Order: sequence, then structure tokens, then C-alpha cells
Amino acid sequence: MKSFFVSFFILLSCSASAQLLFEGGGFYQDTPDISASVDSFNSRHSYNLISLDHPVRGYSGSLGYSFALSKKRSLYLAPHVSYRTRSSKLFAEDTVRLYLQEVQLGVQFITGPKAWFSPVAAGPLGTRVFLFVEAGVNASQMIVHFTDSAANIQNNIQSIAPYAQAGIGYRALVFGKHLVVTPRASFTGYFTQRFRYAAKILNRDEVYLKFPKTPLTQAYYVGVEFAWIFNKKK
Repeated sequence: MKSFFVSFFILLSCSASAQLLFEGGGFYQDTPDISASVDSFNSRHSYNLISLDHPVRGYSGSLGYSFALSKKRSLYLAPHVSYRTRSSKLFAEDTVRLYLQEVQLGVQFITGPKAWFSPVAAGPLGTRVFLFVEAGVNASQMIVHFTDSAANIQNNIQSIAPYAQAGIGYRALVFGKHLVVTPRASFTGYFTQRFRYAAKILNRDEVYLKFPKTPLTQAYYVGVEFAWIFNKKK
């Protein structure tokens, strides 16, 4: 699988029409199953002077390429892979560490509203203001490390969930002929991102039944994209 992704990106880099994209930023994501597990732990372990926080804030980075489908209509396709991480820690009578690592594989469809009604003279990345939608798959791993006077437990919990994303961007700065800097903001919805086993680990096998019924998890993201424009081959 690793060699497949390496070969995939090498193949893309050889294309004259592909532009390299790197993006980094922060996100806020309150996963219902994890929040319910943390709430159950705090209620059952009230002797801790401080509470375990929800792991809702994290960081992400992505690497991908952008292809022009139609420059006159400012339509672009951008496959990419992303890495996301967030965590929460408690050091009190109990010691708890929650680590979440996520890998996303998705495809963005990018369009410029300015070109919806008439052709434009767009560059290799399209119009300055653009909208995008994305669909893909998220693979997550949650590491739960729990220690008290009676036990030292560590478990890994995996989850695979499809997701959809929508957002906006603005091509703000251009450095030389190659580097374009773009602030971005987006909203993401994940379907059935499940981590219910975390409640069983944190509560020493006492089942917590008050899980949210909604299968959706929402995330809000802001970041900066750096695009490298390759010279056209003559």
C-alpha cells in the first residue's frame, strides 16, 4: 500500500498539468462517542480534582495535486492524502491519555463562482476566490491509556468512516512565479465514526449506554495551502 501511494504521487509529479499542493491547519471536532466516553469517565471518577478534557482540537497536514478540468470555467480536481491528530491527557489520582491519529484519502472538486456564468482567463489554479467540495474515506486509530491504583490498561480502537467536506478559499499571495499562498476554511461531516469501546476501557468494563444516536460527526477547519506551480513543458 505504501509503495502504491509513492508511485501514485511520482506519476502525478511527472504530469505537466499537475500543481503540487501542501496544506496545514487546525480543526475543531467533537466526536459524540468520544465525548460520551469522557463524560462517563468524569462522572464515575469524580474524586479526581480535575476533569479529563474532550479531545476536540487538533492539527492536520495534507499533500496532493491539482488538475485543470476546464480553465475557462475554473474547474479543477485535487486528489490528496491528509494526516490529522488530536489528544487529551489527565494527570491526577488517575492517569489517562487519549491519542487520535487519522489518515484521510479524498478528492476535491474545485470551482470558481466567477466562471459559472461566463468563461474566464484563469491561471493554473483557477480564480482567486473559489469553492470546493470533497469526498473520501477516513481511517482513525484511538489509543486509550488508563492507569489507576488497580490497573494499567492500553488499547487501540480503529474506525473507518466516509466523509464529505465543503469549504471556501482565497488565493491571497503569490511569490515569484511558482508559490501561491491560500487561506482556506471548511466544514466536514463524518458518518459512523465510532469509538464506543473507549467508554468500556475508561470505566473498567462498566458499560455506558447513553451514547448519542446520531451517526454524524462534525468538524470545522481553518488552514493555509501552499501551491507550487510547475513550468509548462515546451
